[in-house]
Amino acid sequence: MIAEPRDRYEQRAKQRRARAVDLRLQGFSYREIAVSTGDSIGTVGRLLADARRHGEWALAVARRAASCTE
Repeated sequence: MIAEPRDRYEQRAKQRRARAVDLRLQGFSYREIAVSTGDSIGTVGRLLADARRHGEWALAVARRAASCTE
């Protein structure tokens, strides 16, 4: 068994967090995000918390606000 390279793992994790953040900002509930992504509700909560910790939530909110003002 060979481990996934770290950079590939981190990129995949970032994409999962981005998807969860995007759906949440569209108004989806944790349950709806879980159904859409195939994750558990707890995993959705962790993904969103991780996105906040990494600054990805604030960045997504800022991007969304900028696109609404244009």
